[in-house]
Amino acid sequence: MNYYADLAAALRDRKCDETQVREILEAVREATAQGTATPEEEFGPAKQYAANYQGTHSPRPGRIVQWAAFGAAILAFLALRVVIFPGLDWLPWGALMGAGSFVFFGLLGDGIARRLNRRLPEGFRAEG
Repeated sequence: MNYYADLAAALRDRKCDETQVREILEAVREATAQGTATPEEEFGPAKQYAANYQGTHSPRPGRIVQWAAFGAAILAFLALRVVIFPGLDWLPWGALMGAGSFVFFGLLGDGIARRLNRRLPEGFRAEG
């Protein structure tokens, strides 16, 4: 199942829409269902196989989440700096607060985006 999740993420990175992702995953599953080879042995690494496809769908949900997390980091920093700690010196605590908010929201957004990109399309079952 990891190969299918990796392939789905790689296809979404190449801007394939959900229908294309499902069709490609089903084709891989059908091609390997009869043989003894794994999808990676049959088609190579997921990212390399996905390079054969290019979609036109944009933007990906994962990319939207990453941009939203960036915006949330800016808002959190401003809220902390202006509303909660208005008299705080910039160095070192203000800089640490800004860096901390960007790291926190960056990691949060990246984790959610990875989960969104690696999900299998609705209706696809890796078992067949």
